[in-house]
Amino acid sequence: MHFERLAIEAGDDTFTLDFHERLTVIAGMGQLERDGLVNELVGGLSAGRPGVHLEVRSDGGERYAVFRPRSGAPRIVDIERAADVTASFTNGAGQVNILERAGLTPSTARRAMRITAADLAARSHGDALVDRLARLDPDRLWDVAR
Repeated sequence: MHFERLAIEAGDDTFTLDFHERLTVIAGMGQLERDGLVNELVGGLSAGRPGVHLEVRSDGGERYAVFRPRSGAPRIVDIERAADVTASFTNGAGQVNILERAGLTPSTARRAMRITAADLAARSHGDALVDRLARLDPDRLWDVAR
């Protein structure tokens, strides 16, 4: 899932944020502000508050607009087909929840969206281990594996 746009209604004002087509880095703000932005994104995909709207693209390439109006029921529209697909994302409790359909919870989605310095170090360390293993003699590796 890739975010294309976030719109948050705040009284008479609307805050909009367009995301990069490949990768968006949220920087230049404090931890509370970053967490708040991530919470709005996760809420828009799950059972979030009214006034938060999203445009997203699935891994399969489908583009959806998620509307959570202040009054009225939330809905999801397939942008390319101009078709209401809300029923496809409505769970047994009647909530419109894209995350649930994807097998995610709000906490697992939050974790997937954030890459920390520790995550980068762990990935770099893993890459270094793979590089070291790739340089070893395969016969020696098989001897150790037996």
